[in-house]
Amino acid sequence: MGATADSPYPAGGTENAARGADPETVERPFDGCGRCRLLGVWRLSRMNAATTSPERQRENVLSAAAAVGGHIIAWADDWEVSGATDPASRPRLGPRLRG
Repeated sequence: MGATADSPYPAGGTENAARGADPETVERPFDGCGRCRLLGVWRLSRMNAATTSPERQRENVLSAAAAVGGHIIAWADDWEVSGATDPASRPRLGPRLRG
């Protein structure tokens, strides 16, 4: 998966190497394998040094996907969105949930 216009990461790179998970295994396009229905979600209400880091969130999502033998087929990057916002109303996650 590449970076989105408002993602803090470039496409590829070491941010994909989450806790030893192989990014080619955990993060790849839909291939019909039956384990492809995972959407990675990360968000911050405010981007600053005191927040849960995007790197840590990404590592946690990739590790969770690897733990169940699945893989991430897309990311919903909702930066500057409050955790109190209904998931269906979030700018990037909402449309994916509504299909």
